[in-house]
Amino acid sequence: MSCKILVIQKKMIGDVLTSTIVCEALKQQYNSAQLHYLIAPNTLAVVQGNPYIDKAIILDDREVYKTSSNYINFVLALRKEKYDIVIDIYAKLSTSIITYLTESKDTRSIYKWYSKLLIKQTFKPTTEKQKQAKAIINRLRLVYPTCEVHQIPEYRPKIYLAEDEIQQAQKSIDSHRISPQQKVVMIGILGSSTSKSYPDQYMAEVLDFLVEKSPNVLYLLNYIPSQKPQVDRILQYCKKETQHNINIDLYGKSLREFIGVLSCCDALIGNEGGAVNMAKALEVPTFTIFSPWIKKESWNLFDDGIKHCSVHLKDYHSESFKKFRNQKEIRKKGTTLYQDFKPALFLEDLQTFMDRNLK
Repeated sequence: MSCKILVIQKKMIGDVLTSTIVCEALKQQYNSAQLHYLIAPNTLAVVQGNPYIDKAIILDDREVYKTSSNYINFVLALRKEKYDIVIDIYAKLSTSIITYLTESKDTRSIYKWYSKLLIKQTFKPTTEKQKQAKAIINRLRLVYPTCEVHQIPEYRPKIYLAEDEIQQAQKSIDSHRISPQQKVVMIGILGSSTSKSYPDQYMAEVLDFLVEKSPNVLYLLNYIPSQKPQVDRILQYCKKETQHNINIDLYGKSLREFIGVLSCCDALIGNEGGAVNMAKALEVPTFTIFSPWIKKESWNLFDDGIKHCSVHLKDYHSESFKKFRNQKEIRKKGTTLYQDFKPALFLEDLQTFMDRNLK
């Protein structure tokens, strides 16, 4: 069946990357389809080279919503494409309206009170425990609307790098390590926000532990220049030996460069977020520290307890969550709960992960 399809998924990087499975699944189902992917400008790097995406459409809020004429022209350009299917994964009111205005005969989205009014097919997120993470299942239901949840095929997000990008990244890493045999670990030292970042002193303890147990590893940090003060603050809590063993000079100057460097690492350890999703898409082993207010079962994509491991306060102190009625209450107490999530709870698990993946 030949058709034209638009998939909408704006922020964040991890969401945009994860949602590429929808693009792949659609291409498998409609193998001659032309597929467009509407994303935010800062996420383009994770979809470059993806063979299942024919065109990336950039929705820059600062420009599109700057004037009414800009918005009208943007919507008219989409409408001119005459999409047969529009799938709105982002499912915010703004994208629900855009989906409606495309005038496509087949529109699908996650169920929200407003999307029910604007979108032809909406699906409530599954609450049942499944083999695949809920973030995967709930996206793929938009592709397979008539399938039972347990019958939905498995897809994994992938990042596609050119050979010269990998070679350049490898060259940069080699210039910083002692020998070609030295293992390289990327540290996700910060989350995408303060509420998703493991407390500074606790993260310093994790770094001290890693350097003490595996001093010969080259440790890199995932951060951007504007985050340097936050990184320095964490490192100040570390022991002198740790500070000496952490490399803060090698980092990607762009998201695409970071992806290249990450692809050459032996593991990623740190806060849950986009970097973890990118590592998994590159098949780099991951050890993820979840914020107490994030649902681990929704985002522990492809965890197997060996190559991909994750820890959450609920894993060790489930009773701490029984007093909360809903996720909103948990989020309000996120900072307090983080203080209960001491490194000692999971350092043994971290050591096991290191032993398995850095031999």
